[in-house]
Amino acid sequence: LLAVLLCASTVSFAENKKETAAKMDQLNQKIKDLSQAGDLQKAIEASEEALAFSVKEFGPQSLETGQAMNNTANLYLYSGNAVNAERLYKEAILILTRKKDKDGLDAADYYYNLAIAYAMQEKYDEASKMLNHCLQIRIKKLGNKNPETQKVQKTLGEIWEQQKQIV
Repeated sequence: LLAVLLCASTVSFAENKKETAAKMDQLNQKIKDLSQAGDLQKAIEASEEALAFSVKEFGPQSLETGQAMNNTANLYLYSGNAVNAERLYKEAILILTRKKDKDGLDAADYYYNLAIAYAMQEKYDEASKMLNHCLQIRIKKLGNKNPETQKVQKTLGEIWEQQKQIV
């Protein structure tokens, strides 16, 4: 009897996991559709809904929640709200670096995003630090000639130019 209950419980858990993943995919598609349609405010609202769903279903420190934070931060950044973007990027980085390789390509993407949020707020020293960290990861993982590595190098050069104009 115990084996039957455990087996039924496992099947139920697997079904719930599939339903949760399907709901998250549905929310992400909604965000994408709204963004592509140019309705940024509704995309942000949908992204906040997806983030709340992720926290509830996967937990506040899950990789899924970290990704939802990063996605929501991207929309905040795109809307010009660099302060909220910065906050969520920092939280997403903490989750990612606790759960995964802190020097992986996913982390490099998050560092790059945070650097852009810093730059939008004219926090150029912080932006430079994040971009340098991102650049070191990309060079190590992808090499100097990779387009993503070159994009980071270009952005870092632009940040340095902005810093010179302030001094």
